[in-house]
Amino acid sequence: MKENYDHQKFIYEDLIDDFDPTLSDISSLSTVHDRYQFESKFNYDLNGDENSEKNYEVDIYFFIPKNIGINRDTYTREDFYGDIVNYLRISSTQKQDNRDLLPNLKKYFAVHLTTRKRQKLIQLVIQDIKLFGCSFNSELKNLHYGLFQVLNKKSHEIIQRVDVLQKLLVDFQKTLQVYRDEYVEKLRQQMVVVDSEVKRALFLVDEYNSYRLETTLISIFRLLQPYEDHFSEIKTTIENILHGEINYRSKVNITNIDEGDDAVREYYHYRMGLLKKYVSSALYLQVTNIKNDKKYRNIVAGIGAALAALWASLANVHYWQVAQVGQTANLQLMTIIIIGVVAYVFKDRIKDWSKSYFNEQLKHRLPDFDRHMYYTRYDANGEKQQYFLGKSTEYMRYLQKKAVSPDVLYVREMGHDSEIEPQRHEMIIHYSKTLKLQRGNLEGVPSIKDVVRFNFAKFLSKLDNPSKSLSYFDRNKGIISIEAPKVYHINVVFRYVVCEKKNKEIKYTRNIELERIRIILNKKGILRVEEVIPRGEMNYQEAQSEH
Repeated sequence: MKENYDHQKFIYEDLIDDFDPTLSDISSLSTVHDRYQFESKFNYDLNGDENSEKNYEVDIYFFIPKNIGINRDTYTREDFYGDIVNYLRISSTQKQDNRDLLPNLKKYFAVHLTTRKRQKLIQLVIQDIKLFGCSFNSELKNLHYGLFQVLNKKSHEIIQRVDVLQKLLVDFQKTLQVYRDEYVEKLRQQMVVVDSEVKRALFLVDEYNSYRLETTLISIFRLLQPYEDHFSEIKTTIENILHGEINYRSKVNITNIDEGDDAVREYYHYRMGLLKKYVSSALYLQVTNIKNDKKYRNIVAGIGAALAALWASLANVHYWQVAQVGQTANLQLMTIIIIGVVAYVFKDRIKDWSKSYFNEQLKHRLPDFDRHMYYTRYDANGEKQQYFLGKSTEYMRYLQKKAVSPDVLYVREMGHDSEIEPQRHEMIIHYSKTLKLQRGNLEGVPSIKDVVRFNFAKFLSKLDNPSKSLSYFDRNKGIISIEAPKVYHINVVFRYVVCEKKNKEIKYTRNIELERIRIILNKKGILRVEEVIPRGEMNYQEAQSEH
């Protein structure tokens, strides 16, 4: 299989330029997920010296036109976190060796008649089966994306190496066939005793891989359409593989879309969602979320109580002093009553005022969430092991323009002529995430993938209709009235920071890179994402020392 991966390197060689232009420690990709959701994917590198400390910071600045109606009163911090979704998982990197796809499953089959030994390996085997499905799907996506990049930049090279692509497609088919022959067929023919959970995993991953192979091959087929004269043999290979998958699914009673009506197609999408969640669950981290609001409230309440107690103590001192001074009984009684009432009233007021003040001050300086990240893996004996991968903090703030980092403002203003441009009135939301990862703590896992989805549905309620009447004068046709699109622009600036400090060193470096995109939306949702300043054009380095 080594020869196979050398061929794949030829296909994927341009991926680095597009997905990771400068900072190899943080790679990113921003796209439209659906009509309402914008998605950014970040990869954080885990490779490197275990003794080195590396922190990662991703700051996202949303520059939102004020006529959209988003501000502190209409869109709170709770609204923001209700609209943002995070998925943290390890990257899928396992390479497939057709000679031994799932060695732990073979070990499981070998002891299938010994219940105790077999059941001890259940969770290990299920995890391996799911990871195989993830890896197979990941390599399919890499092939499709890599081929897309190569065709766009150097189509002449891939045309000259048709045999490489042909071999890759056949290799995917062979890998899936080995999986079926070595493992799935043994279950169908009842050649081994297996637990129900293992049986379910084998069948579901087989179904998922079949669907994913079909989807990817169709996409590749369409990519090659403009080069039909050069890839006719490959297109025939794709059609043959697809025919084989359709026949296989019919044979084993897996749903085929071409055999049903709209109800079947509806069920297909529903089932694909379930299959994807089931298979990819082997990659996801276990995250402990710590919402800091309660902790901050306790701190603030303690400060308020302390100030109130201090006031009460001062009032008591004054009360004691009055009681010691020689005065008439009536005047002394009246003074004591007044002091007592004032002390009682202001004690509660001081407590409330201090709570309000310190709560407002703290929430702007402390993170909203702490997250501890773990990954569960099973050793060769089936024993469960949990690895601590690191922790992250995140917060959301509204910012005034003067509080925004100068480099971020510079990137926001790039491309505009301030002398002739009308002034832009924008609200600025700053979302920040910092990760401190344990490098080299999890063998065989090179990176953590962080998927962030932001839902803009609440932004749409106050927007104008997606089209408006427009009248203008045409030199040839006179006055013309049409319906013209009405859109809004939300500019988003990403600021990536990688901070590295070697063990026992005082000096450390901060590698900083910026990127800007523009989200175009209207009343119906997100229309597209435009790249304004790509990664790689704006970056610099800072050297700092700890004191």
